[in-house]
Amino acid sequence: MESQALALAKLRSSSTRLKKLPRDDLHAPNPLSSSIQLSKRSPKSISDGLQKDTKKDLSLILRTDAAVEGIARKANSRKYKQLWPKAVLEALDEAIRENQWESALKIFGLLRQQRWYEARCQTYTKLLMMLGKCSQPAQAGLLFEIMLSEGLRPTLDVYTALHCHIQYYYQRIRAYGKLGQIEKMEEWYNEFQLMGIQPDMKTFNILIKSYGKAGMYEKMRSVMYYMEKRFFSPTIVTFNTVIEVFGKAGNIEKMDTYFKKMKHQGIKPNAITYCSLVSAYSKAGHMVKVDSILRQVENSDVKLDTPFYNCIISAYGQTGDVERMGELFLKMKDRGCKPDNVTFATMIQAYNAQGMNEAAEKLERKRIAVEEKFGMNLIGW
Repeated sequence: MESQALALAKLRSSSTRLKKLPRDDLHAPNPLSSSIQLSKRSPKSISDGLQKDTKKDLSLILRTDAAVEGIARKANSRKYKQLWPKAVLEALDEAIRENQWESALKIFGLLRQQRWYEARCQTYTKLLMMLGKCSQPAQAGLLFEIMLSEGLRPTLDVYTALHCHIQYYYQRIRAYGKLGQIEKMEEWYNEFQLMGIQPDMKTFNILIKSYGKAGMYEKMRSVMYYMEKRFFSPTIVTFNTVIEVFGKAGNIEKMDTYFKKMKHQGIKPNAITYCSLVSAYSKAGHMVKVDSILRQVENSDVKLDTPFYNCIISAYGQTGDVERMGELFLKMKDRGCKPDNVTFATMIQAYNAQGMNEAAEKLERKRIAVEEKFGMNLIGW
């Protein structure tokens, strides 16, 4: 990551000079090009130089870094002022086909120094696709910036080729966020932005959830503030994440604030929202609010699921209200929700806690019968 950041810094330094130099000197040294200064050459130098090599030999030579440096020295001398167009272009295509990304980029860098060469979007697309296959998103970012600096407008093919790199960054951000490695997550997020790609709601939601799980509430709120300033509207996933985070932290006031804000913005709560609310209220001992949530969902068209019923059955079971717990278990059938391992385990534990061993044993037999009947792998939550 440090080497990639250094490369990006060098590129930006060279990009700054682009605006000040005339066209012939535009290509300042950068990670994707060799520092070659070119001028006009005589026709004799063509025949005395690279044309002595066969097309096949040149392609083979250009496959290695050492050979590329040799070509660079030859092109940098006064005797040899240009590279042999056809053979070098074919060598670039061959390096791309072989996924030899380092050689391909160096060859491309040499080509960009030639006055006869003008890169097209098609070439950038091929290079970006190759870098995707080689898992080189940082190099893809550099290449994309060079393309923009040369005044080329990205085509649909270019953006399609970039997509795999965007997905790679997204996966890295998500992975490190899930592991709680916040610094690594932020490093990849910064790389993501350095590519010139704006984060989307999926990325923001990952940042919010990761900061929330790590207890970094100020950073979580700063992400939401950033979203608001740039007119990103929070989704139901965003609100559910924030509600869950504050609920698990026991911050009922903040949780309620975001729940109200969610409804105020016209976002309809779902089963996940209500499950988080019930869990938080139950943990805080606010059973009156749990009753209120139950009334709300029963009088709404919210599609409830097994995890929600597990949540609310657990809430009443922990308070010893086995009667209400039993009623909710029967209502699951009316709502088309099948009980799972968690449902049975929660109720059996509640019955045993109340000394209702016979009821617990009866429910255990029912659990076994359900499992045998449906042959299902009862899920956990």
